[in-house]
Amino acid sequence: MKPMNIMLILLFGLILAACGSGGTTEPDQNTADLSTQEQAELVASALSAQQGGVEDDITTATQAATGASAQRLQLQDTLGYTISVNVDFYDEWDNLQDTYDPDTTDRIDYQSLIQGRITNGTGFFRELSIDNRSDFSVRQILTGIAWINGTHTNHSSYDRTQPLTQADVHYQLDCELILTDITVDLDAADTFPESGTIEGTIAGSYQRVAPTWQQTSQFNFHFVATYLGDNTAEVEFDDGTIFTVHLDSGTVENLE
Repeated sequence: MKPMNIMLILLFGLILAACGSGGTTEPDQNTADLSTQEQAELVASALSAQQGGVEDDITTATQAATGASAQRLQLQDTLGYTISVNVDFYDEWDNLQDTYDPDTTDRIDYQSLIQGRITNGTGFFRELSIDNRSDFSVRQILTGIAWINGTHTNHSSYDRTQPLTQADVHYQLDCELILTDITVDLDAADTFPESGTIEGTIAGSYQRVAPTWQQTSQFNFHFVATYLGDNTAEVEFDDGTIFTVHLDSGTVENLE
């Protein structure tokens, strides 16, 4: 996981919410939910690799499962963020191993954490904070297929000044994902899942405050994403809306 990619989670879909209608027109003072398009963009950011979503952690976990990045513990401070990744290795009888062994390691427990806060009183963002966690179990490595189950959460907020209106903006996002039977072919050229589902809930709010007006928007929605085996996932909202997310780029298509 890259801290700059995590920032893109906000920048890609979330500025749509923070900016609203964008121009200099003063917004109404009532509360409004996000549009379906904006919700789809948030889901795409949560899932995709380019936007720093859960796909980044799936990639890192499956690389560890093949020994490509099987460091026991990684810690680093970057741009004000602390990044830690912990990987525990087990054989097929669930015995803890000191190191990865390609001949006997059959499961890894993968935990990652990105936490931090960036404060810049003169820049675009006055303050940006993130608490991003993943907890996966990757099983049946010896079969050549990784089965991934676990959770991924993102709690983030930022404060900024909207350039056109000079309104103060505060944005809050809470994203909870449950991964079920995600399968990845360890011999394939990439690490995009072949099948499995992610059930997610995304909630949040933003508030814009200017000298003569203010606007608050709140949202809370649920979705189920099903991996299709071709670097895409089909996503369905509770109201029956269906669309496709390209996992590499986060592009949304076929929004119905």
